[in-house]
Amino acid sequence: MPSQPPLQLLLMRIGVFHFGVPSLYVRKAMNVLPHQSVPQMKANFGGITLYNRRFISKLYLDSVLGLGLYRPTPDNVSMDATVIFETNGILFCSTVNEVDTIISVPEKEIFAVSDMPKPLPPVFPNADFLLGFVKVRQHETYILDVPKIYQACFVET
Repeated sequence: MPSQPPLQLLLMRIGVFHFGVPSLYVRKAMNVLPHQSVPQMKANFGGITLYNRRFISKLYLDSVLGLGLYRPTPDNVSMDATVIFETNGILFCSTVNEVDTIISVPEKEIFAVSDMPKPLPPVFPNADFLLGFVKVRQHETYILDVPKIYQACFVET
């Protein structure tokens, strides 16, 4: 029986947490794109951003994951980046603190979130939106479940 091809992950950081996003869901990573606030948007949305001549939603990924991080004001200088995600034909973006590289991870190196060393820190990413974790450069990198994030934030139930 042939083995599964390795999972391609874009590595990024939000606060002190390291995340991997399956490259299948990443359209582009770039310098921070400005966004326009939109009154009365749903929770976790920061407004809209112009990307390739169309407006896309800006999602506060730190809020979705329950990290509650500080957001810099527009006039602060930062090394942040904007990541454009695509799932189910929908584009959306999020600002992250750092984008690293794309790595290949064999399936046998991916662990379940329940296998995390205990005790977990008091602030920990919402496990509902994690597929698992891998060890990268001496730290845990949590794999984001982009379709589940999309479902929770964009689909009305």
